[in-house]
Parts: sequence; C-alpha cells; structure tokens
Amino acid sequence: MEQRSPQQNNSIHLFFRQLSDQCNEKGIEMRDIVKDEIPIPVTPENVKMLWKRVQTHMFGKKSTTELKKTGEIDQVYDVFCKLIAERTEGEVEIPPLPSKEETYLNAPNLDIDYPEFNGEPKL
Repeated sequence: MEQRSPQQNNSIHLFFRQLSDQCNEKGIEMRDIVKDEIPIPVTPENVKMLWKRVQTHMFGKKSTTELKKTGEIDQVYDVFCKLIAERTEGEVEIPPLPSKEETYLNAPNLDIDYPEFNGEPKL
C-alpha cells in the first residue's frame, strides 16, 4: 500500500490542533488523559505524541510518515478517539478527521515543527 499523502498529513495535524482546542475549552489537561500528576495543557504537540504511541502499539510505526495511505490512519483514529473519550469521560467532542477541503481552508500550508520527544507518555 501507498504511504499517506502530504494532504493526509495536514489533515492529521489539523485534527491534533482541533482536539487540543476542544480539550482546553473544557478544562481538560494532559494529566487527565495520560494519568500523570503534572498539570500539562493539551497542545497539538502532545496530542501527536499520544497518537504516535497508539500507532506504535497498533502497527509498530513510530512516525506518522510511515502510516499507509489507506486504512491505517482510520484505524489509529478510531482507537485514539476511543481512548480520548474514555479518559475525558465524554466531555470532549472529538472532531472528525478533517476532510481535504477543510484542511485546505483551515491549514493550506500547515507546517508544524514538532520538537523531538525522548520518552513516551504513560497510557
């Protein structure tokens, strides 16, 4: 299967931003999601870290660039959303994965430079 497209990459990253905005609006912190005692705000960067943790458990792929264009993104999204819903007790309205059109309108040239992370969040 073909590797995910740049457009799919932008959609995933827009989703990270939308979900972190939802959590922050509801007063949910990362410690609520990853079960840590340190009050850390939810950011697109740490949403991505958690997403990558899920995809690594599912497919053994540490980078979103390794996800296949068809199937794998949707499977990770489904498991990831279930985790978020459980950990936030349904308080967060989880956005759907943005469509091609929505991504283009909201983040046509999304270029996020995420710092390297040298550990894994606790699930």
